Amino acid sequence: MKIKKHKGQGGSPLIFIAIIAILLISVMALLKEKDEVSLASPDPTELTDLFSETKIRQVRSYKSILDSVYKGIYEDSTLSIYIVKQYAVPHLVYIYPDSLNERQAADRFFVHVYLKDNSKIVQDQTTKFLNFGFVPRRPFEEIEVDGRKYIVFKRKLVHDNYLGRVLELDNVDYINTGRFQQDLGRSFQRSKLKIPDEATIEIKNNFQRQVIRISDKNFSQLKEYREEAVKNGVIGSEQKQLLPARITDPATGQEIKVDIRLKGDWTDHVVDEKKWSLRVVMDEEKTIKGMRKFSFQHPKVRNYAWEWLFQKAVKREGLIGIRYDFVDLTLKVGAKDQSREIPIGIMAAEEAFDKILLENNRRREGVILAFDESYYWKDIEQKIDLGLEEIKNQNGEFLIDSSPIRLYNENKVLQDPNLMRQFETAKNLLDGFRQKKLKVSEAFDIDRLTSYVALLNLFGGLHGLGFINLKFYYNPITGKLEPIAFDSNSGNKISDVVNFHLSGSDDLYREKLAEKLRYFSSTDYINSLIDDHSEELQEILINLNTEFNTGLDTSILEFNSNMIKRYINPSTSLLNDFESFDGKSMALKVFNKTDFDITITGLQHQDGKLLDVLKEDLYISPGETKLLNFELKDAFVNAFVSKKNKKSEFRYPKDVAKLRVTYLINGIDLERKSEVRPYGWNKDLDASVSDIKEARSSNMEEFDFLLVDSSTGIVRIGPGDHRVDHTVIIPENFEVQIEKGANIDLINHASFLSHSPIFSLGTGDSPITFYSSDGTGGGVFINKAHKRSLVEHTTFSNLSNPSDAHWEVSGAVNFHESDVSISQSVFKDNRCEDALNIIRSNFSMDGSLFENTWSDAFDGDFVEGTITNSEFNSAGNDGIDVSGSSIYLENITINNPSDKGVSAGEASNMKGTNIRVKGGEIGIVSKDLSTIEFSDVYISETRLGFSAFQKKPEFGIGKITINDLFMSDTESDHLVESGSELTIDDVRMSTVSNRVIEQMYGKEYGKSSK
Repeated sequence: MKIKKHKGQGGSPLIFIAIIAILLISVMALLKEKDEVSLASPDPTELTDLFSETKIRQVRSYKSILDSVYKGIYEDSTLSIYIVKQYAVPHLVYIYPDSLNERQAADRFFVHVYLKDNSKIVQDQTTKFLNFGFVPRRPFEEIEVDGRKYIVFKRKLVHDNYLGRVLELDNVDYINTGRFQQDLGRSFQRSKLKIPDEATIEIKNNFQRQVIRISDKNFSQLKEYREEAVKNGVIGSEQKQLLPARITDPATGQEIKVDIRLKGDWTDHVVDEKKWSLRVVMDEEKTIKGMRKFSFQHPKVRNYAWEWLFQKAVKREGLIGIRYDFVDLTLKVGAKDQSREIPIGIMAAEEAFDKILLENNRRREGVILAFDESYYWKDIEQKIDLGLEEIKNQNGEFLIDSSPIRLYNENKVLQDPNLMRQFETAKNLLDGFRQKKLKVSEAFDIDRLTSYVALLNLFGGLHGLGFINLKFYYNPITGKLEPIAFDSNSGNKISDVVNFHLSGSDDLYREKLAEKLRYFSSTDYINSLIDDHSEELQEILINLNTEFNTGLDTSILEFNSNMIKRYINPSTSLLNDFESFDGKSMALKVFNKTDFDITITGLQHQDGKLLDVLKEDLYISPGETKLLNFELKDAFVNAFVSKKNKKSEFRYPKDVAKLRVTYLINGIDLERKSEVRPYGWNKDLDASVSDIKEARSSNMEEFDFLLVDSSTGIVRIGPGDHRVDHTVIIPENFEVQIEKGANIDLINHASFLSHSPIFSLGTGDSPITFYSSDGTGGGVFINKAHKRSLVEHTTFSNLSNPSDAHWEVSGAVNFHESDVSISQSVFKDNRCEDALNIIRSNFSMDGSLFENTWSDAFDGDFVEGTITNSEFNSAGNDGIDVSGSSIYLENITINNPSDKGVSAGEASNMKGTNIRVKGGEIGIVSKDLSTIEFSDVYISETRLGFSAFQKKPEFGIGKITINDLFMSDTESDHLVESGSELTIDDVRMSTVSNRVIEQMYGKEYGKSSK
């Protein structure tokens, strides 16, 4: 392989068009080249680059540059110079073949870029050029292509003094560049290097076209609102009045009635002459791209592609995010046949907050809360009216204290008793948190919150932590609040790591945040994120640049990653001050100057010799000073030998400098050492407690039958009768072992809650039983267990759902984000919505029996698993009901369900064989993008055999495929909605109705129709 010879500039525009097209195609191909390593998401335990600088891999491989038909801007036998774009940001790349001589290795680069339009130089328009000079960084970047070595230097063409920072190549007249040393002069110089002109043709974007039509009258009103907002400096509530309009569904071409209004608070949403931010609200039954409420806004409002990439990272980690994409918007003003078009151009489409958002994030319906902004914006308006400066610290915690709590979808929540109860609990959590009666980990899902905070810091999206941008979902399963990623304003360099409000007193928050910051700041994580989305990101940036001069500068991620590393791995974490020494022990005053909890692991000599006998871990909170006594080894003084007299002794203060305190920052499994000083000071911290903490804290010590071995992490429940008159709460990091013959009687509304896995291993002769003798007992809830639970020969009888004044779940037995295997077990006579509810887990169930459940026998939400050799009798609603799940069934018998035998919804996938449904209203149902494929099916004595339809507007059709069917004694064989499919023994059944849902749910079929 050799570097191609440079040819002259010149050539027709068609040649340049071809060059550009080839370059764009090659960019896409590069992402899949074998010499570029693609990484999966890294395991947090394998992150090893805490001490090394984060560097993101280049998207464009150097092999493709050297092989490209694009000849660069300069080539000779010793050097080639290229212009390369990475995520729409141009880079100047210098490639030297083979080795470097002394001057090539040492000299600085000078790069003077002369512009066609100097008015884009921000500070001094008399300047003739922009200076991009740089010093070579060591170690040099070396590559090998086709067996030959090359050395690469590069300079990003981004300049703070250039309007928009990213240099526009079509504004470059020529480049002077070379190498020099201050005292030796220039070793290389080339002048007036030209960049080939791009073709002067109109380039259109490939974003989907979106059309909104509005009457002349309403458009005039919208313009008036916009002008008032620009004049006032903010968009007040008076300018956010809804106006009727119509939007065209890109999927069908049909116009749909909507209401629109101006959207946003600051006038950056409406200052552009055409690109005004608009909120679109559709009818309850209508959606576009699965959204019912959404906004169109200028892409710069969310920093172009940065918000898109941030939302991808959010969804990648299982956090709640919004749908965010780009469209080509056209406004039609006037009547349908006489309207005039106003091309708006590229706009960002952003999802708003409602139930559909939660469904898209695989969450149960629940309430969404925020801090009301009205007080804040009233204050802003007054200051503008009075000519005062804008309010200081607009994201400060003092505004959290005084702002009301806002409830989204208020009308629906207030009309639904269950949602209303959730709202009361969610409001109490948020109020308790901001009044410092609850720690952040007691009010919020700490794993998801710290992931969100860490991602915001990595992306420089700290705007998302401003109180007016915080949105929360109350998860009715965990009883905790989760953040909703929104308006991050990503793409900025951070000056420091920013924490969540009022989180400083919570050690669990700090430990989790350290763990998450280390994970997200790793080079492996960032490269894997870029690799996952690079092809789509390149396409988006190419389209955005048909209208805007924008890019995505990945060096911002590098910078923020390294800032985070500095924060979680500071050069000095502890200040250790010598206090006293008596020959057998040593006292040190230790001050923790980090923002994290620290565990002291020992005292060492600087050469690594262990000096103490530490009998227990010593914990120090951020900002805390403790007096620590180290019991010393008998041979302690042998570590300190005088070179002068060869005597072993500890001499103060000389030998203090040889002492090292060893420690771990909690959440980061990396032992460090800290020097000892001869002085110190004290500092105390206060701790808070709360009612909710007491209700949810571990209480194992209150039950004699719980045999706890903290050293092994085993909680044992032996055989015999155990009466439980108040709820058992078992913390995480244990294993609950229930022995055969154990009978657990839950009375007085008590439940059994565990954040650790359970191993309930009964036998056929000696089963395990959970029951309620007084008929008031709750049930069993296993939450986020770290291991797979095992349940064998266990009976759950006469139970209800676990609940307290603030929280409840739906099943008598519940596994949430906790994998489980169940076999030879019985669920009977349970007094709640579900006998068994498994959520966001992997499971298997074999040889089990369900009888006499008030509602559904088995309910699976977002699960993967198998059910085999099991029987479901007399369910008060459905026998098997799943949502968003993938399930395999085999040898299943369902007798007399009050409603459906098998029901699949919300994009579920069910397969199976030997399925028997006898009695009940409906045999098998598939709805809302779900697919059922069964063989060897027997359905008898049901009112309706099969039904496939769409229930929810944000989903789609249902499909059922049946082979080897035997059906008898049914009133109707099937009810299939238009578009949905039922295929029996390779024959597609005819459509029965266009509106199946109008015949279901108690109107003609279903238990309520009885």
